Amino acid sequence: MLSEVRRWSAARLRGAVARTLLATGAEARGRRRQGARLRILMYHGVVARRTGPGRCGNLFVDQKAFARHARSLARDFCVVSLEQVAESVQAGRPFPDRAVWITFDDGYRNVVTTALPVLQALRLPATVFVLPGLMDAGEGLWFDALRVLLVDGVEASEDVGHGLTLGRPSADPERAWTEAVRRILRLDPRLQREMAAQILARGRCEQWLPRHPEFALAGWDEWRRACSDGLISVGSHGMRHETLAGLSREACMEEWQRSKSRIEDALGRTCLAAAYPYGALDASAAEAARQAGYACAVTTDEGLNEAQHDPMRLRRTMIGDGGDVALFRARASGAWDLARPRGSR
Repeated sequence: MLSEVRRWSAARLRGAVARTLLATGAEARGRRRQGARLRILMYHGVVARRTGPGRCGNLFVDQKAFARHARSLARDFCVVSLEQVAESVQAGRPFPDRAVWITFDDGYRNVVTTALPVLQALRLPATVFVLPGLMDAGEGLWFDALRVLLVDGVEASEDVGHGLTLGRPSADPERAWTEAVRRILRLDPRLQREMAAQILARGRCEQWLPRHPEFALAGWDEWRRACSDGLISVGSHGMRHETLAGLSREACMEEWQRSKSRIEDALGRTCLAAAYPYGALDASAAEAARQAGYACAVTTDEGLNEAQHDPMRLRRTMIGDGGDVALFRARASGAWDLARPRGSR
């Protein structure tokens, strides 16, 4: 309970700082400072309401908040498409003044059902990074299954290894989830895959996706329809959201090529961009993305992008905060950079 109060207080403090920044004109100054540089916004999902396990972690924003974000972007920024980004980075040309590129990771169905109507109403382009291996298997993401298992609990306790036990609902599921994910991601890639498989198997036993469809990934037919008017483009997030950093260049190449080919075969469109799973990359993963034929690849590193920036290491700005509109405006404008400690988000 104490930790929940602390998080609630910290969130309120961040919101208060953001509103103060807006009141002092820092938002307008941030937009002016951006100039001919690109800010890439990183979303994950948009839901009608954030409830249950969907509130755990900085994953989803609700539709009402997202609509306010989108109206702010349409009014104050130049929202660009993946194709425009690819043209600029390949030619080394400056981006339009106050350029923003909207991206979504993972390919949740709620992006199609809930975010897309908002984008269509304002004619705002966006790019979604999908996971062909999970889509083909009709599977969800292991860390979402873990989110559900920790919030809802399971019928019987089970030790799934490496210090992680699933059982009764955690008294502090968000902290338990964060610590468990960090612990798993510190394992080598083979052990990560084994842990993911165990968590997904337990999740299937508990019918986690039927009970929480907000975590379902969209299928190929849904993405074909979503892409039909040219607003949505689809990029690669790897085959199954597995860490590429630490793998050989050959292994990274196989992952990037398989994912790219599957997307292009399914959608009949060139797959121009990639997003590194977990934001984890090294020289091999980045060079493999280049050799696989992607025009650009995005990280989870914070910051703006010059046209001359390495196109395989583009920076992004994480958008979450429960959809808090003041924080969104502070982050999108760069005003938040004035307030946050160095190295934090």
